[in-house]
Amino acid sequence: MDVEPESGAVQAHGGDTETLLLARWADRLPDLVVLVDADGTLRYLNPAAIAALGRGAEPFIGRTLVQAGLFGAEADTLRERVRSAFAAAVPTFNLTWTRDSQGIAVYAVDIVPDAQQRRALVHAREAARPASEPTFRTLTEHLPDVIIRYGANGRAVYCNREIDDQVSVSALRVVGHTPSEAAPPGMRGVEGYEAQLWRTLRTGEPGTFELQVPHPDGTLRVHSVLFSAERDLHGTISGAIAVGRDTTEQVRIREALAAREREFRTLAENADDNIVRWDEQARMCYTNPAFTRLMQRPAELLLGRTPLDLAADERYRPVFAAVQRVLRGDQPEMLELRLEDPGRAAQVHQIRFVPEHDERGGVCGVLGIGRDITEKAAYLERIEALVRTDPLTQLPNRQALLERAPALLAASRRHARMTAVLLLDLDRFKSVNDALGPAAGDELLCESARRLASCLRANDLLVRQGDDEFVVVAPDIDNAESLGAIADKLQRAVAAPLQLLGRTVQVSASIGVALFPGDADTLEALLVHAASAMQHAKRGGRGRTEYYRRELGEAVQRRLLLESALREATRGAGLVLHLQPQVSLQHQDRIIGAEALLRWQHPALGLLSPDAFIAIAEDNGSIVPIGHWVLHTAAESAVRCNRGRAEPIRIAVNVSTRQFVGDDVAASVARVLAETGCEPAWLSIEITESALLEQSARVHKAFDALHALGVRIALDDFGTGYSALNYLARFPVDCLKIDKSFVQGIDRSTREAELVKAFIAMASALNLGLVAEGVETDAQAAFLRGQGCPQAQGWLYGRPMPVAQFETLLAGKAMNA
Repeated sequence: MDVEPESGAVQAHGGDTETLLLARWADRLPDLVVLVDADGTLRYLNPAAIAALGRGAEPFIGRTLVQAGLFGAEADTLRERVRSAFAAAVPTFNLTWTRDSQGIAVYAVDIVPDAQQRRALVHAREAARPASEPTFRTLTEHLPDVIIRYGANGRAVYCNREIDDQVSVSALRVVGHTPSEAAPPGMRGVEGYEAQLWRTLRTGEPGTFELQVPHPDGTLRVHSVLFSAERDLHGTISGAIAVGRDTTEQVRIREALAAREREFRTLAENADDNIVRWDEQARMCYTNPAFTRLMQRPAELLLGRTPLDLAADERYRPVFAAVQRVLRGDQPEMLELRLEDPGRAAQVHQIRFVPEHDERGGVCGVLGIGRDITEKAAYLERIEALVRTDPLTQLPNRQALLERAPALLAASRRHARMTAVLLLDLDRFKSVNDALGPAAGDELLCESARRLASCLRANDLLVRQGDDEFVVVAPDIDNAESLGAIADKLQRAVAAPLQLLGRTVQVSASIGVALFPGDADTLEALLVHAASAMQHAKRGGRGRTEYYRRELGEAVQRRLLLESALREATRGAGLVLHLQPQVSLQHQDRIIGAEALLRWQHPALGLLSPDAFIAIAEDNGSIVPIGHWVLHTAAESAVRCNRGRAEPIRIAVNVSTRQFVGDDVAASVARVLAETGCEPAWLSIEITESALLEQSARVHKAFDALHALGVRIALDDFGTGYSALNYLARFPVDCLKIDKSFVQGIDRSTREAELVKAFIAMASALNLGLVAEGVETDAQAAFLRGQGCPQAQGWLYGRPMPVAQFETLLAGKAMNA
């Protein structure tokens, strides 16, 4: 096509084949022809339309009708007519365009949407100049629809050639005839077609009709026909235009969808299950009769509402949340919902939520299928109860003990409390059972169970383990006296006489006691220890209470002794700080720092290592004041060690997990630095990976505060944690300390040696400091030095020693340097 660069065709083509075909004839028409989207955005203007807007105007493609100024003040009216044309046929109408330079012009406008309902063709001709027949024919011959023009007498005056390809009748056969006369054999609905034509000719109102027509290939197709009236310059109806479009596939899809909808409704309306459909806003758009009966409300009061609208309380919030998750995640979900309404027995419903998809595969709704499983749930609850209940005494059984006791032990561990496990065996039960019979034996067991239960606290667990054995798990034990009181009460309850078959019977109980965590830290081990103590009670004469490791066991006694003495240690009494040298492997093993190691000079037990008391101190909270003492003492030593030195000596202080997370460790360090005059570069804070398992936000905050002070942070025992590499990415650590288990395995295991190599390479790559712990031999030191490990500590360079001894050692080396 040979056109000027400013022409509408050039502006609009953009590689759009449909627009190019339109431009072949529209560019040469004197009428105004434009192509617009549904929102009125211009996609094509022929040269006549651009000329009407004034030459030299800016490009109009992409602008709306209003922005372009086409038809001036009537642009809004035209835009609304375009929108209406996508929903129903719009008849020819007149628009008046007042232009300053060209005066007033009246246009007769036709609007024809395309087959895809995406764009519409707007054809405007001056009303004073009727559209010429060649212009009309040129327009219709290029459209893919069948177009027939009827006169006022109902006979066709024109038919385009498209009918030859879509209907088994020729255009020549149609022209000059009424629809009934021109209808080919096999056409269905021609009477209705002709009736709609006459309605349009009489009233001028547009109309539509679906007609079944025989296709040239022998099939029967469906055409959707749009009728529009034509008027002359005086507004009188002069004829009508019928535009037919093959909508067979759309009809088939519509009928298939309708069939599926009928099938769905047939199944849903007759199902016992509750069936609901929700739209994209989680509003109900369908409910079956079973659901309306459940809700005791008609469907019209349910549709359009969300699950949260169904009740004043929030019992349907789980349903609402499940629907929203399925809408977002496109995954089915299952939910059990318990409904309790006044006047009705509680119900349990199991609901399956399934996403529904539109033709593009997106989630457009959710289908919910709910089933009343009240009886099934009650049956399962009864089964569960039987599994965990002793059928004779109705006490919890051993299965319940195995399930519930670990939680009690875990709670005791968290709160640093003791829990007692008491194993109770009825003395002489076999004799009573043999003498009076099994029924009497059962009664004795049931009465004993009632008596034992009456002695216990609300949080104690009483279990019949089997035969004549009972187990009591008693948490929150403060001391030996409270435990003894519980055991004595149980003894007296069992020993009280009772009547069996008219005879007075008296039995006793042998009780064995094991204590958590002193005697063992698992239920199985506690039961074994309690059984051992119970057997010892029987051997001692029955009717007695024995403790595993007499007097509550040596471990419990030792713990109680340490807990009592730790109260004094929190003020520094008996605490001793030792320092172990750290050396530079790359500078002739020169001492560059030390690790502070705590010792406790116990008045009765002697000098204790941290393993003996740190765990207890962490449990009862005394670790915090002890940690403050260690930090302050280490800082004072750092000040003395660095006095007059050019190269700093750094003292590393271990901080416990509880102190790091629960206490403001950064504030403590800042206070110590101010009180002692210690420089931040002279201190290093060491933590283990367990601290990193705690609250990440608080740990990060502590790291940032310590870094702001200028204090280095080292990760101790590196390599022993299950996710150490993950922590290096998440937390700003300055230095790693290779655990001694790896270093001491260098001589024995190739695997250990390779791991140490990897640690050294990784630290170097990440620009982290590195200290190898536990170096004891020259061979280990040589290996580390050869691999480029910068620092080490261990017995090869010095055992932990009192602070004064270390300071003397450091001063001596400085004098010999």
